[in-house]
Amino acid sequence: MPAECETATGLYDKLFSFFGGVASYAVTQSATTVHSGDSMQLDIAFQPTPFFGVSGVGIGTLGVSAPELAASPSADTWSMTIDAPTDASLSVFVTIREDDNNDGIINIDLGDDEWESPLLMLSPGTNVYNIPVASFVDTGFGSGNGLQNFTTVNRLAFFLTIESRTSYPGGLVTTPKTLWIDHVGLYAGSQSLPSTCDGDVNADAVVDVNDISFVIFRLGDPCGATGCDADANSDGAIDVNDISFVLFRLGQPC
Repeated sequence: MPAECETATGLYDKLFSFFGGVASYAVTQSATTVHSGDSMQLDIAFQPTPFFGVSGVGIGTLGVSAPELAASPSADTWSMTIDAPTDASLSVFVTIREDDNNDGIINIDLGDDEWESPLLMLSPGTNVYNIPVASFVDTGFGSGNGLQNFTTVNRLAFFLTIESRTSYPGGLVTTPKTLWIDHVGLYAGSQSLPSTCDGDVNADAVVDVNDISFVIFRLGDPCGATGCDADANSDGAIDVNDISFVLFRLGQPC
């Protein structure tokens, strides 16, 4: 965590489908590049359902502990990059659960909090979705401590819920659809698609002092926790070498 999908063991698990509108679904590793490198392919076999106006699936994990749980201490944003279908209206929201009582078991009825993000409509094609952690609301029945301990708790669970509804444009999806997902998790600052221009770490299509500031703000952050957007020279660390890398390319056209 974050999920960069470079190995099959880094993929989210199948957790649930609901209301009969899904015949089956699968999560596999894909060579399709959505953010960078490999991605997580989600195949959902939507089908007609005569009784309900909503259907969907949940993928994620029921618990991750250190060292795999490696959120940056300054993480303030949940980000995910999703390549969504162009012919279907789908939404997503994120659920995070904390082991507040530190018993090694996440149970929102017995001492642990659950937090839920606002619902977002997915745009067609590849897009980055940044959700401030401050916008997550406590939906855990007051069982935990009521505090967002995302960067300090020893164990977290988190999952994405992908939904189709009759009220969405185009109505309920009733045919199979595929999504690709990457770069999912808690990050320090909003994320963006990697630039194709060396030195343009903030992906604004120019190499300038803003890129230097971008690197300085993330100096020393664990590369796996930030997604390495600021790792300009791609050596797996965010350090003074990245500042030099950007300085050497100042003013370079993109």
